[in-house]
Amino acid sequence: MRKALFSLALVVSTATAAQAAGVGPPIAYSIGREVYLSTADGSSIRLLYTGANRTSIFGVQLKPGGGEVAFEETACCSMPSSSQLKVVRFDANGTRLGTAAVTVCGRVSGTAYHPTDGSLLYASTCNQPLMRLDTATMATSPVGVPHRVSKASWLPNGTEFIYAAAAKIWRVATANLGSPSAVASADCVQSLDAGNSTDRALWTDGCAGTLNLLNLSTGQSSALRQGSNASFLPDDAEYAYLSPQARSGGYLLISKTDGSGTQTRIGSQAKYTAVDWRK
Repeated sequence: MRKALFSLALVVSTATAAQAAGVGPPIAYSIGREVYLSTADGSSIRLLYTGANRTSIFGVQLKPGGGEVAFEETACCSMPSSSQLKVVRFDANGTRLGTAAVTVCGRVSGTAYHPTDGSLLYASTCNQPLMRLDTATMATSPVGVPHRVSKASWLPNGTEFIYAAAAKIWRVATANLGSPSAVASADCVQSLDAGNSTDRALWTDGCAGTLNLLNLSTGQSSALRQGSNASFLPDDAEYAYLSPQARSGGYLLISKTDGSGTQTRIGSQAKYTAVDWRK
């Protein structure tokens, strides 16, 4: 297992070429209670953070532009009354600079960094509104959408976001938060990631265990494959995801969005809990 933590295979050259300039490594992933940062070719991997004993880490999200990662740290063996939403800052080498946290009622069910301003949307499993976290001050404020939200993702324009609620995926403008538009029916949404340059989104059906590609203009979804935690790479031509988990774990994989070519496996089999590729 230790080898799985520290050995990433080479990522295909197309993925390497797709990386945008930014602070620190472009890949973040978690195994158990540990968060790692990796370069795109696997040549450098750093253990960034280790959680407390008997905790697990989920929902890893890299800040666009780098230098910061957010994730949930929660009790590993029971349904907690509260969890920690943590923000870890790091330098260009992936060295941790500092950690901040806010307590969230229940579980953190979804997070989404704004494309440019550094704020973070987050949802919880308690009957609370969608919230926005200023990661510079760690101050929180409610976001006035008329639903109990489970997942959210900003559109690249930074003035709209999509979210999952009431068995649908919705699209809403920040200028008119009270009037979202239903995009598509989508129940049991485990992950949601809007495209960076296209009018598409990836969403995972957590009940069926399928990754789906959603056209935000037409509302049509097409199943891609089995897996979870799907995240577009910066050019949207590829996505990273976690394979279905066996008793001995699963894999980090890169796949072409159009289904062409072969998949690239990143690293060894392990019990991964989340992965994100920096926008």
